Amino acid sequence: MNREEIRSYLAKPLVARFATSDNGWPHVTPVWFEYDGENFWIPTQASTKKATHVKKDKRVAIIIDTFTEPISKFNITQVVVKGEAELIAVPSVEGFDPLKSRTMSIWHRYLGDEPEDALKNRMKIKRYLIKIRPVKMYAIRDRW
Repeated sequence: MNREEIRSYLAKPLVARFATSDNGWPHVTPVWFEYDGENFWIPTQASTKKATHVKKDKRVAIIIDTFTEPISKFNITQVVVKGEAELIAVPSVEGFDPLKSRTMSIWHRYLGDEPEDALKNRMKIKRYLIKIRPVKMYAIRDRW
């Protein structure tokens, strides 16, 4: 896949699998994300295991993939990322208007036009954005 195909694929509201290290053991969780062309952004509550793991070890991985059946001739598209993560407290990055924030942008991407009051209530919980700077990234679109 070329750069534009990757950006187009990652612009879809796909679920990524996000891997962190839990004392040397892999910990993988499904996450919503946004890719800005340079970095990946994942919203999370401060109390999650993924946030705790990133505090201890910034090395992470993400895979975003889709396929079609039948399995004997399935088509697969995948983007695999190894990166370095950074936890950013939401208020320091979001500014004063949470409705214009990256977190809200991601929520709208996946939830559609959910009422703003419901989204604002979610912002009352301590949150982080996990910023992932890719160290290695590759994409595959293939027919097996």
